[in-house]
Amino acid sequence: MSIEALRRPVLAPILRKRDICFIITGVAILQLSLVILGLPAWQSPIHTILGVPDPGCGLSRALASLLRADWRTALRLHAFSPLFAGALGLIAIAAILPQGLRDKLTSFVEALEQNTGLTAILLAALLIYWLARLVFFREAFLSLIAG
Repeated sequence: MSIEALRRPVLAPILRKRDICFIITGVAILQLSLVILGLPAWQSPIHTILGVPDPGCGLSRALASLLRADWRTALRLHAFSPLFAGALGLIAIAAILPQGLRDKLTSFVEALEQNTGLTAILLAALLIYWLARLVFFREAFLSLIAG
């Protein structure tokens, strides 16, 4: 994989499409609402089928904890929850911004992604975090996921 591939924007193309931003925002609101209300929410297909927690396991409950300003629980459930909350917030903002402002936001995010490779770095860090939880802290991770 080349350096250029690592710097390829991932978030900017999503922000560019208002309909996709609305869909992601709506699904996130629905999922978080179900979790907060204690109702059955969407379960990870990887965890359900294979029995292996995926990199996002615990994230919905962590985001719900963030909404309650319970940072300690949120970070215990998933260390990347503040980053995901920020990304979801950015996507929600892009859904409602006027076209001109959304274009400026998208251009800024695209330049940031291209110049720093930040998205690739964060995705790699997420995978390393997941593997560390799975390999080194398996029992604690599984009990945390079980609720």
